[in-house]
Amino acid sequence: MKNTTSKNKRKDKESQIVSKKQQTTLKNICCFFLFLVFVMLTSCKEEFNQFDWGLVEKNGVYLNKFFDFSFPVPEGYSYDDKHSKYWHEDTGEGIPWDENLYENKIRALNVPQNIKTTGIFLLEKEEALVTKKPKIFFFVENTAFINEDNITEIKNYLEYTKKDAQSNPSIELASEDFTKTKLDGETFYKIDATFKNEDVEYHRYFISLKKGFGFGILLKGNSKEDLNELERVLDDIDF
Repeated sequence: MKNTTSKNKRKDKESQIVSKKQQTTLKNICCFFLFLVFVMLTSCKEEFNQFDWGLVEKNGVYLNKFFDFSFPVPEGYSYDDKHSKYWHEDTGEGIPWDENLYENKIRALNVPQNIKTTGIFLLEKEEALVTKKPKIFFFVENTAFINEDNITEIKNYLEYTKKDAQSNPSIELASEDFTKTKLDGETFYKIDATFKNEDVEYHRYFISLKKGFGFGILLKGNSKEDLNELERVLDDIDF
């Protein structure tokens, strides 16, 4: 009888020890999980606050770290980025790079919550005999400012974009639907349009969603041949 009682007590102690170990393990798992959540939230916040308009670096390649893509400035094209005035003179000659100048001048602008719609990069074909030079224009639109319900999926943003274009009497869409396509493996939705003002201007839009922003590439030309040539230039984009 004593042996049985002793064995039961030993089992109870062992059970308590195992239970405490399990509780400790569970606490450790919970703490580790909370730590991971904290790291993820902190990382997202830091990434969001790193928004900028990108920059053409000294090697002639436009780099945008926030939207994670690069694009070399093609031969025969001039460019305009948001920051170039801080390290290029009007003549286009490079001046010494100053990281502190870049940080101090630009940091105050990098607040995504305040950005509605903005261009981030412009390429223009250098043709002296053409009044309206063919262009490639990169732009982004903060979906948080769009007065539409549930702009969280690409189909919602495409519908919004189409309605916005159709509300402009100067724009005539070439088709009712977007065409799904790829640029360096990234999915975009393409549609052609004509812009009628004093002259007819041909447009081609590439639309996507990236990091809570509508991400667009607009090709502008004087003919469909211009648009096809500009689209071939996009082959060098790197996502």
